[in-house]
Amino acid sequence: MSPAIRPSLYKDQPAMTLESETVEAQFLPGVGAKMCSLIYKPANLELLLQRPNEKYLLASYDGDYVMQGECSIVAAYR
Repeated sequence: MSPAIRPSLYKDQPAMTLESETVEAQFLPGVGAKMCSLIYKPANLELLLQRPNEKYLLASYDGDYVMQGECSIVAAYR
């Protein structure tokens, strides 16, 4: 499979997906090109912690980024 770039949807937000044989990464152009998903395909493993909401939480301009918004952070595995 050659690398591909395609439009997609993350929760209720337009996204762009970059995909190779090994990884699939999703970015949100409308939210500063934030990475919202990173999947290691051989293990079908999401590497970013995800909030379980169906809708993407957009923080207000002066709001608390952690409490009001989506914080997709790298999950730590040992």
